Amino acid sequence: RDPPRENPSEVLVGGRLAELSGREVHIPDAVTFSTVAVGAECVVQLGPTLDVSPLVVTALLGEHNGESTGDRQSRGETREQVECTCSVRQFHIRLLVLRYITRMRAVVRDRYGSPEVLKSAELPKPAPGAGEVLIRVRAASVNASDWRILRADPFLIRLMGYGLLTPRHPVLGQDVAGQVDAIGAGVTQFRPGDEVFGESPDGGAFAEFVCAPAARLAPKPASLSFEQAAAVPLAGVTALRGLRLAGSLQPGQRVLVNGASGGVGTFAVQIARALGAEVTGVCSTRNVDLVRSIGARRVVDYTREDFTRDEQAYDLILNAAAYRSIFACRRALRPGGAYVHVGGSTARMFEVLLLGPVASRGGSGRFQFLASETTTEDLVYLTDLLEAGKVVPVIDRRYALPDVPDALRYVETGRARGKVVVTLAA
Repeated sequence: RDPPRENPSEVLVGGRLAELSGREVHIPDAVTFSTVAVGAECVVQLGPTLDVSPLVVTALLGEHNGESTGDRQSRGETREQVECTCSVRQFHIRLLVLRYITRMRAVVRDRYGSPEVLKSAELPKPAPGAGEVLIRVRAASVNASDWRILRADPFLIRLMGYGLLTPRHPVLGQDVAGQVDAIGAGVTQFRPGDEVFGESPDGGAFAEFVCAPAARLAPKPASLSFEQAAAVPLAGVTALRGLRLAGSLQPGQRVLVNGASGGVGTFAVQIARALGAEVTGVCSTRNVDLVRSIGARRVVDYTREDFTRDEQAYDLILNAAAYRSIFACRRALRPGGAYVHVGGSTARMFEVLLLGPVASRGGSGRFQFLASETTTEDLVYLTDLLEAGKVVPVIDRRYALPDVPDALRYVETGRARGKVVVTLAA
């Protein structure tokens, strides 16, 4: 405890406490800092309603004086309190700790099911392993894969490493944007404080901190907010790979994007146009203007037209909302063209996997399912398009961390226009 000081000019004298650097913290009675650092010293400005009262600042400690958290917990010493009583409106508090806090807020589940199985909880803060980066989450985004993993729909998800009877990973969320908090062994391209975006393939982004492989991250585009950056990874990379890798898109070709108003679709329309393609987007009536505004030369309202039966033929069909048979879609494909399935019903996914080789016979086209995987190279490629203004993330709604269940319910309706993001306070 430091004695009261009349002059609050020195807000921080040590440590890496970026969240409080140069700021006064206004509190009515008491506060718990979510992040503290070595030798951190901050000015606390008392609220106007507080007279001479005890103020308690609580820090959750990791290693302290060479002892591990477990050693301290075995003695019941999991918290350190600094009580200050003062008669002035400003004073300093110094917290002497050797690690960041060891707890964090998260939205968790302990079984498969609907969004009702989710709840807010406090979990141990993760530590980065070799090749990993610990990120302080500033924003995350919701994908269709999140609610599918939540429900284990299709059942095959249980056999893909997510847990047969109960979820292996309690926290959902793959897309993330935030600041590097710590790095694991072998990570050289990032350092604490860097702003990054990318994917955590095992989930975990619906929390205050998440560990992600460095190979799935990239520096956050400087022109984008954390919310915008969080909207990009899974949907943007899926669209990019579907067009360039699986679809082998060339300038001047005709591309049809089915589901053009969704997360993947809004990126696909813009990326295809940036690559020199002539783009047709398929969407519902209420989204026609949106799809046209992001670059589609022609927009098909599927409530009034059937793109598989008109006179247009396409070099590439990117199906992000596959509810029509691939044999119906084949009618709209030019000979030798490509059909790439990236989203839609489970039945259509298995249809492509099982019958794609059959539909591809006779030179009618290539039918394939794309299982995308985010890489640093993909994110850097997208960064160039984002910084040039050729691709702009479309964000429909924003939710706070405790409202993740509502965000998942909305995305599951299939009516989201672009992306839905989850924001966390700085």
